Amino acid sequence: MKPTLKTNFTSYSPVALISGPFFHHLDHLAPLCHFLDCPLLTDDSTTFSLGKKFYPEVDIRYVTINLRSLSDNYNLIILSTKHAKEELQRVYDALNIYHMRYCYCPHGQSDKGYYDKSMHSEEGQDIVLFYGKRQKNLIDPKGTYFIVGNFRLAYYEKFKKELDQSINTFLSPLPSQKTILYAPTWNDFETATTFFDSWRELIETLPDHYNLIIKLHPLLEKHYPADTYTALSYDRCKPNVRVLFEMPLIYPLLDRIDIYLGDYSAIGYDFLYFNRPLFFLGQKKVPLHACGKCIHSIDEFYQDLNNLQLELTEARTKEYHNAFSIFE
Repeated sequence: MKPTLKTNFTSYSPVALISGPFFHHLDHLAPLCHFLDCPLLTDDSTTFSLGKKFYPEVDIRYVTINLRSLSDNYNLIILSTKHAKEELQRVYDALNIYHMRYCYCPHGQSDKGYYDKSMHSEEGQDIVLFYGKRQKNLIDPKGTYFIVGNFRLAYYEKFKKELDQSINTFLSPLPSQKTILYAPTWNDFETATTFFDSWRELIETLPDHYNLIIKLHPLLEKHYPADTYTALSYDRCKPNVRVLFEMPLIYPLLDRIDIYLGDYSAIGYDFLYFNRPLFFLGQKKVPLHACGKCIHSIDEFYQDLNNLQLELTEARTKEYHNAFSIFE
């Protein structure tokens, strides 16, 4: 029998952990916890509040993290933070506790590491989860790994009615017309965000017969708070503009989107499922960009909004199935 997501973990007692202000990890760890029937612990009040609001089916607990107590009840910690394993392992070694293992769940399928292999978060983990064969083949892991498929999409499809209601309430009222999503990444050591040069012009020159949703990357707020809160002040500055920050849901949002504009965010790979037009800003080219059109200015983008990109339909389908295996 082919192993399923849950049977891969039968020899473990897993628990997921979000420590600190990383609420964007919710949309990855919460669906995983639902299908594994394990709790998700967080010591961050915002993460807990958003988790209870948007993922009520998941056992999310607001706790003070006690690592000794954690080791008494679980033997596997699931995380979406690159260096969490080495940090936790140092503490457990100091406590003479050696049975704990760590599982890395990626917070998105992206092209991170395409130019700089050191950006791969999967290296050195005890267990790595891959959405599909694309990332697995790129990393070529030497240790234990599971190809788990698109469990986030499966979670959305299972609770579609409730999640659609949540996102509709969050976005209401937007005019009944086509909607653009701009989802920039943040500045890491490999690729630069297009946020600073683009967001204001996107809003100011937005055609009246389109909606615009700007989804801010949470780490922009951490590293560039002044710019982030300036952009947030433009939320609802027009009836057809929304600027989102503390909203972790991805697939319910994408289901509402007609046109995607991004740079290097993993959300672009998620949007492949819907096989709708994608546009990309940014100087560096990555594999995902072959599934849409690269543009050089906001003016060029708005002039090309009617481009349905029908010639890329097959390429998007192929790349989606390469990136995401079937969830079982």
